[in-house]
Amino acid sequence: KVDLTIPGCPINGEEFLRLAEELLKGKIPQIPEKPVCTECPHQGKETCFLRKKQPCFGTITLAGCGAVCPAAEFPCYGCRGTLKNINPAGFLGILKKMRSAEEINANLEIFGIKDELEKFL
Repeated sequence: KVDLTIPGCPINGEEFLRLAEELLKGKIPQIPEKPVCTECPHQGKETCFLRKKQPCFGTITLAGCGAVCPAAEFPCYGCRGTLKNINPAGFLGILKKMRSAEEINANLEIFGIKDELEKFL
């Protein structure tokens, strides 16, 4: 039985320390259900990857990484996994306007997101 999974590739060091501290105090750590976009320096700006018609999975990906990829001028590839309450069909519809099905599938396979969204492809 797995009691806790820390998302990320690699995991965020600060988040690990926070979660470890909670465990040591006997608490059950919680990882907030919010998208990477909430941490992204491009949020609401013209520099947003989606606004620039570049695939970015920040809207459906679990935050907690500090939006390290977008902050380094790379789109989010979803390494932390998807949020629980997302609209996959709507999101994939946006991506299909930007890229071919082959390109979308290749991006979705990088961190296994395709498995989570398979029924919507």
